[in-house]
Amino acid sequence: MGNYSIAQKEKISEGTIWYSLQSGKLKKKQKEPQQQITNRSERSQQNLAASMGIGIAATRGEERIMAATGLLAEAPTVFAPHNNVMNAGVLFSLPALLSQGLLKSTSIYEPLPKGFYSFVHILMLLAFMAFSRIKNPEQLKKSPPGELGKVLGLNRIPEAKCLREKLSLIVSQEKAENFERILSKEWITSEECLFFYIDGHVRVNHGYQANLPKKFVSRQKLCLPGTTEYWGHGLHPDGYRDRASLPDEHAR
Repeated sequence: MGNYSIAQKEKISEGTIWYSLQSGKLKKKQKEPQQQITNRSERSQQNLAASMGIGIAATRGEERIMAATGLLAEAPTVFAPHNNVMNAGVLFSLPALLSQGLLKSTSIYEPLPKGFYSFVHILMLLAFMAFSRIKNPEQLKKSPPGELGKVLGLNRIPEAKCLREKLSLIVSQEKAENFERILSKEWITSEECLFFYIDGHVRVNHGYQANLPKKFVSRQKLCLPGTTEYWGHGLHPDGYRDRASLPDEHAR
């Protein structure tokens, strides 16, 4: 806003503003420097330059050194403006994940030892991997580590070996059943339905290392080795008062 506009707004003369600026009674507000918005090619060059020191896309070197020496409990999550971030669309799923109680696991699981990546970082990484169709840590090698790290608010994601170590620490607590029980109670109480039914789905195993029992696969009409997943579904009443009055496909 110029001096004339300010004078009109404050109902004073423009000369008064000019005199105050010259005498030092008023000072113009300095514009804050805008944070540079980078694209994917620029980030690739920065990641390669950082790889000469600690590793690829390890641009937050001081925090990593502090975490390695035990001076930092976890790296802070910091988001910055970027363009063309790979798999950034998974952030649209974040409100849905939070509404379903994903972060309630922090009250069940014990925090991980001091390090750069915290329990929440690993948890969100697993959720984003599922939405990005990344099935295991080894498949992360095909994706630029810095791109998915920007989605987490970090400089990069952990390596496959580091991620498996973190997962081993989480699995060793053996609290998955407690977490599942708490989420199930919350989902059931939030559903406005009278009936729940269990639906079994057979997941066929096409490998040769595991010795699994054979399950009947209805879509192929064969008995094949695999595992059975049981899904709980809520059935809205829609006027049905009791189980006997439900349609046959639901009553079964």
